Amino acid sequence: MHLVLKSGERSLVSLSNDELLGIVNALNEVCNGVGIPDAAFSTRIGVDRAFLQDLQRQLLAQPPEQLLRYELVSVWAEPTSSVMVRAVTAFGDPVEMNSLEAALLVSQLQSAIEGTS
Repeated sequence: MHLVLKSGERSLVSLSNDELLGIVNALNEVCNGVGIPDAAFSTRIGVDRAFLQDLQRQLLAQPPEQLLRYELVSVWAEPTSSVMVRAVTAFGDPVEMNSLEAALLVSQLQSAIEGTS
């Protein structure tokens, strides 16, 4: 596991497939195996059973095709005059680009900046 970013409200982690499988299986045991009564579940675990069951379903779901890669780089303009940039890798590492890819990113940034003017 790699902790990529952490703020007071969110954590961004990169998990191997085995780590993810372990978490999903642990969620299954906590929700369905160890027999924690519903009345005590939230007190003992910190969240309710339905929340963890939904989390398990989300972790097991097939991700959209556009996320099935090692790197993701995108640029867009928000209506609030903001330029948004996303550049992440599945490992939490910096995105490496050759000069053509970097030039394309600069072009996309320029278009987004012009779109917010």
